[in-house]
Amino acid sequence: MHTIRIIRITLVLLILLLLLWPRTARAQSGEMMGWYFPVNLGATWFYADPANPTDTFVESVFEEVVYQGQPAYRRGQNLEDHAIVQRSFGVVRVFAIVEEGIFYDLDPDVVLGEMVDGAPFAVCFDSPCDTSLIRFWQNLDPALRSIYQMDPSYTDMIVLASYDPGYPPNLHNVVMESNLPEGVEPPAGAVTGLDFYQRGVGLVSLRDIEAATGGMVENYTLTGYSPVEDPLPRVGIHLAPGVPNPFNPSTTISFTLDRNAAVSLRIFDGAGRLVKDLLVEELRTAGRHRVVWDGTDRRGRALPSGVYVSRLESAGQVRQGRHTLLR
Repeated sequence: MHTIRIIRITLVLLILLLLLWPRTARAQSGEMMGWYFPVNLGATWFYADPANPTDTFVESVFEEVVYQGQPAYRRGQNLEDHAIVQRSFGVVRVFAIVEEGIFYDLDPDVVLGEMVDGAPFAVCFDSPCDTSLIRFWQNLDPALRSIYQMDPSYTDMIVLASYDPGYPPNLHNVVMESNLPEGVEPPAGAVTGLDFYQRGVGLVSLRDIEAATGGMVENYTLTGYSPVEDPLPRVGIHLAPGVPNPFNPSTTISFTLDRNAAVSLRIFDGAGRLVKDLLVEELRTAGRHRVVWDGTDRRGRALPSGVYVSRLESAGQVRQGRHTLLR
């Protein structure tokens, strides 16, 4: 596969919404993008060109790593072409990519969070910058199924259309814009790629399109995949650093849940003694939460300066943070 294809697959597969967490009715429904872009160790996908079945390639999540202190995976074809990624709470973070053996650190990290119908975002890798559009269909439009010959077994899909602003619209623009939500303006330029994703499976069809003519340059479809089910993500809760830290008189402790769950949040002193219960088996919904600790103990007495440990527990998982109180 040529360089452009590799770059696009790597980025499009796990790529980004630079505008994180848009709050709309659809986003709040729990449709997290991580479920469409599985990142589970050992999962493997097999692709072939329908017109030339011997033209194949394989992608997998092939190694668990630690990248800049964060747990992550290598996901892609091999050590020459892959991405270093992490998924938690349905959000995928891309730390870096390796393309034809060349390492690119993504700074800031590319983050794929909640997205909703018509949410535009930019995919920039070197130059030029192609503008892209993500679209949801709970059940893919029958007309699109017919035009693009999609497998009828796929029913919970999203489509990613890549655009090149350097060319006028081609025939695929008309198709992609036919069902846009009311009031949503499509990106400028010609459609240069279409990628179809099935929830829980991943990428099932990818097409490179010549901008000027709309003709297919590359066309691959999923021919098989290994189990990718992940009923309980390995990273299901996240505890953020306290803000401010050091603090006086109070600090805000934030945490995120990937599902509704009972949560306990407690404060311990440097000797490991429990000094404060902030939450005790309290039911919280999926998403981000904040709790303020005012530097007092269970009786409301001001604690002395020192280092304290917050301990978050939920669904059998534990996260800890350190907080410095300065009086």
